[in-house]
Amino acid sequence: MTELPMDLRGRVAHGDKRGRVLGFPTANLNARASLAYGVYASQTRIAGTEKVWSSVTSYGTRPTFDGVDQRIETHILDFQGDIYGREIEVKLLAFIRPELRFESVDALIAAMQGDIEAARAINASGK
Repeated sequence: MTELPMDLRGRVAHGDKRGRVLGFPTANLNARASLAYGVYASQTRIAGTEKVWSSVTSYGTRPTFDGVDQRIETHILDFQGDIYGREIEVKLLAFIRPELRFESVDALIAAMQGDIEAARAINASGK
């Protein structure tokens, strides 16, 4: 298992825009990582700003949608804005769950809502 916390940094790239359609827009981080596939509680800072946002980060291949390439996708909680091309720093705090293939989009959305609740709790605890 990867030792946490772990810092990642990269530019936000365009993805499939699927997260936005599902109600969870993500910043696709243009970076490499040596991590276990799964979902992590995280904190995100946009370069050039001081604010640190609670976030939830997924690393993997998106098996529910038959993805094949590895991606780092971060949903920044309570954030709205266009950060394409901006550099961000993501600190992975804790592993929430392994990457899973869901039988339906509704099941995926329910899991993502649980991931967000877990990430909020971890961020609130200061761990």
